[in-house]
Amino acid sequence: MSNRFIVKNQQVYRKSKIPKSNDFLEIKFVPFAKRADMVDSFHSGYGHAGQASICSRCQLAAHSDKISHHAPMKPLEIPHAFSRWHLDFIGELPTTKNGNRWLLMAVDYTTNWPIARALNNATGEEIVKFIYEEIVMRFGCPEEILTDRGPNFMSKVCFPSKIQWKV
Repeated sequence: MSNRFIVKNQQVYRKSKIPKSNDFLEIKFVPFAKRADMVDSFHSGYGHAGQASICSRCQLAAHSDKISHHAPMKPLEIPHAFSRWHLDFIGELPTTKNGNRWLLMAVDYTTNWPIARALNNATGEEIVKFIYEEIVMRFGCPEEILTDRGPNFMSKVCFPSKIQWKV
């Protein structure tokens, strides 16, 4: 037998080298003739729905020429540059010398143009100030602003600004 195989307790194991290490894993060798039985035992074991109920349907479905009932694909409209912005906070980060613990990020959907500002608080007031100074004053009023709807973005401070800017 090759030095890649060992016998323990009358069972054959294949030695497999662990990358970036001098150690080896001992993987139980299953003869080809017994592999189908092993797969069947996994399919009928605990936590699995069973080969009879799943496998045959799965195999049939994989090779069927059924007509898909999905809606036809349509190209997405690409918005004008700087009209749709994605905003999110990164943090809370370690406090800087200036007392900042948050990073407010804005990325334009069309161009992937990023804007970031370090902030000491993740508040609605800071969001409104950031949008006005960094987006509205530089690129005009955006048509859409997309967020994760976090509490700071949904604050009462942000809503009047959205109405005023008609976003």
